[in-house]
Amino acid sequence: MGPFDYDVIICGVGTAGQTAATFASKRGARVLAVDSAAEIGGNTQRSTGQMSAAGTRLQAVRGIHDTPDLHYEDIMRISHNTADPTLTRMAVDNAADTLHWLLDNGLELLPEMPVIFKGHEPYRIARTYWGPDRGGRPLQKVLGTEFMKEVHAGGITLLLETDVMDLVRQDEGRVTGVELKSKDEQEKTVSAPNVLLSMGGYNSNADVFPKYSNGYPLFKGGPVLGSHPNANGKGHAVGEKIGGYVRYKDFFMPTFGRVKDPKDTSYVSNVTLIHAASLLGTRPLWEIFVNRDGERFVAEDSDSADVKEHALLEIPDLTFWVVFDQRAREESKCIYANMTHEEADALYNDHESFRKADSPEELAEAMGVDPAGLVETVERYNRSVGKGVDEDFGRKYLPAPIACPPFYGIKHHGMSLTSFAGLAVNENLELIREDGSVIPGVYAAGECLGLGATSGKSFCGGMGLMSAITFGRLLGDRIWKW
Repeated sequence: MGPFDYDVIICGVGTAGQTAATFASKRGARVLAVDSAAEIGGNTQRSTGQMSAAGTRLQAVRGIHDTPDLHYEDIMRISHNTADPTLTRMAVDNAADTLHWLLDNGLELLPEMPVIFKGHEPYRIARTYWGPDRGGRPLQKVLGTEFMKEVHAGGITLLLETDVMDLVRQDEGRVTGVELKSKDEQEKTVSAPNVLLSMGGYNSNADVFPKYSNGYPLFKGGPVLGSHPNANGKGHAVGEKIGGYVRYKDFFMPTFGRVKDPKDTSYVSNVTLIHAASLLGTRPLWEIFVNRDGERFVAEDSDSADVKEHALLEIPDLTFWVVFDQRAREESKCIYANMTHEEADALYNDHESFRKADSPEELAEAMGVDPAGLVETVERYNRSVGKGVDEDFGRKYLPAPIACPPFYGIKHHGMSLTSFAGLAVNENLELIREDGSVIPGVYAAGECLGLGATSGKSFCGGMGLMSAITFGRLLGDRIWKW
């Protein structure tokens, strides 16, 4: 091999890509960073900014005893031992140093951090951290600032609005470069001994999503919480084209309970309190959840996010209805997170996700679920309320029967928050083939690696961002050679 144009080429300048480029440049590498978007950052500033780390100085100050071993054990417990042991071990062993680097470079966290976050199945120890202003923005401020320092110092060459078309390989299969196309259709090939695929996930591509998600449909978040528009699966496709393969396709997990936004039904959002309240326990639930057969499928008041998320996977289209009556509307805490009862009233029988009727049977017809099924379910639930025992799912909170007209239904969907499937790699984050052999010269991190690697078939809080930053740091600081 002759001389290379660069020492490292970063394909995708998001969470992992920015970090990898920054640390490689600090070590003296000549780095080319390429992104198809018009700005750096990817999904970072769209995220909640949650990260998890054990054995940190913030924990020590608060008298919290925690270790990477305990973090690892918690992840394996929550994921039912489906997280990759090697990659998870690498992530948790190096997470504290990653957090300290972020703090040393100005990362702002909320004063109460760390906490035990209950939005997903919680850890046993307070080890989750995030900042103000939705968390992702202050994180991106640090990552972007450090990255741009290296750009201005000349260590990183940045190309935006430039697509990665393919990877360049030698006869023996080693990746030695990248074929690029700019916004104005200019094509060029650049070479490097180290190429990183960090081009994000596939959560904005409804055509590709089912391929990598066990056939489930895509319900994407909106401009605040949803994936970057360029999360189209291109990195996965590029990796597959050169002989890599995508694993964790059967690990897809939805977040539980979002509603199509009243102002833009192309995405789902947290219109009601069902998602937050049902997981966090901030609002006792008067409602029942039913599938298209009009049947309940989970204990609505379960305090286990993991139980609810897995129960939702039993519904092929990830869609269910929240059903309640006028008494629940009047006597329970307002179900709507960002609108009043009066504002919501205008949506019933107008918006596709809101229905209202004078009887359970009429409501079922309006919702498009089985009328006989819903009638039987409501009657059976009401008998459970009368007896004070839910013999079907063990629900504990049974405040009142659903019997006072009118009756209401709100359609909810399982939202896809991140990409679980990702390119298979070894312990050095090098792409591997299905037979386990290495494809030299090409690596994967971030959502190209897939959340399933360090979270398994569950949501382990803070492992998406923390793993992306940590693996990017390790690649740039230790793993790559040039």
